[in-house]
Amino acid sequence: MTPATAEYMSTLQPSAAGTPKQTAYRLFRSSDGKTRVDTGSVSVIHDPTVGRSILLDHVKKEARVSAPAPPQIPGMPAMPQMPGMPPMPAGPQVPPVHVQDLGKALLQGRQVEGKRYTIQPPAMPAMPQLPQLPKLPKIPQQPSTAEVWTDPHLQLPMATRLNGPFGQQTSICQNAVPGEPHPAIFQIPHDYKQVLPTR
Repeated sequence: MTPATAEYMSTLQPSAAGTPKQTAYRLFRSSDGKTRVDTGSVSVIHDPTVGRSILLDHVKKEARVSAPAPPQIPGMPAMPQMPGMPPMPAGPQVPPVHVQDLGKALLQGRQVEGKRYTIQPPAMPAMPQLPQLPKLPKIPQQPSTAEVWTDPHLQLPMATRLNGPFGQQTSICQNAVPGEPHPAIFQIPHDYKQVLPTR
């Protein structure tokens, strides 16, 4: 994992008539995979090595720590099925994702590689028709698309455009610097109160 620090500006244009909303955020990433995202008065730190996330509220000076996932014990057999109980039903199928290679380009002086991801929403289940009601018109199902331009050396998205029922969201990297962030970036500040996760 390439360590880096990057600053982004994200713009959300709602699908309904509305004012675009801009949000600035900063991303820190260490060589061992830890990440921190700062936006407004909130920071989110994630440590994949222990499966833990920390939400820092800089106004209240509080840290909410999620409980790490329990470790898998090698050689432990799977939980047996209760006798007489039917097997758990399968979850909903994940809609297929179509990936299109957009090639290479130059963005803000950096060589980037682009891909477009298209997700077609699953078909809506057929509703029973009541004799008293007229047949309802079909609601068009709009596919969601994500166009991502990535710097292959920094392994960071430099430009992202998401289109879907919510509208369009565009994120542009305004500055990216390689290098290991200070380890304190991924720690809870000493003067913050730690709040236990709610169960």
